[in-house]
Amino acid sequence: MQKTAEAVKAVRRLEKLFLFRGVTEQSLYLVARELAKEVCVSRERKVYTMLKWSSFNVKKKQFKVDLKNVLRNKKQNALLTTEKINEGMNELLGIYDASRRLSQKINDDLLAETEGLYILLSGKCEIRNPNDNYLVDTITPCDFFGECDFFESIGYNYFGDIITVEDCRFLYVGKDRLRAVPEYDRKVMQRNSARHRGRVEKMIFQCAKVYGGNPYEIKY
Repeated sequence: MQKTAEAVKAVRRLEKLFLFRGVTEQSLYLVARELAKEVCVSRERKVYTMLKWSSFNVKKKQFKVDLKNVLRNKKQNALLTTEKINEGMNELLGIYDASRRLSQKINDDLLAETEGLYILLSGKCEIRNPNDNYLVDTITPCDFFGECDFFESIGYNYFGDIITVEDCRFLYVGKDRLRAVPEYDRKVMQRNSARHRGRVEKMIFQCAKVYGGNPYEIKY
């Protein structure tokens, strides 16, 4: 791979980002020249959707609680058939699928794949629970999100939608493209992503206090 001045500059920038510390120079060149691209997103846009299986997806959780309460009372439940219960569950899941589809187009520069790793280069984002607009935390430059499914860990989109509050620039690597990074360096990135676990744990306790649940039982 030709090490042009532009490529060298891009690699030096990656080296300064916490997620890529310890990653080999060969993989950094691969990310900088072939896998990653810069994406600009205007303010007040949803970049990433909250995980629908999150323990803090309160609307889904409340639906299950309401359903259990109805099923406990056989007299009130006389007309509630299995078919109607399934219809209710399908309707609920449809809401999340629709929300996910709406987030597929975040701006004119990124039309197809939106799942992947986002590293914030400039600007500011908020993590908000979409069900009640609760502000969980903010994301500032050099921070990242979207690694949950790839690294099998709890990340920021476990707690809510990621929404820009200013014009933002991201370094974006699609989920499928991340697999092109050699396995050794992927494990280094995974270890690095786990090191902000302290902040994630604080968010778990914070949201458990707001929405209920045992914070010690929350896992990926």
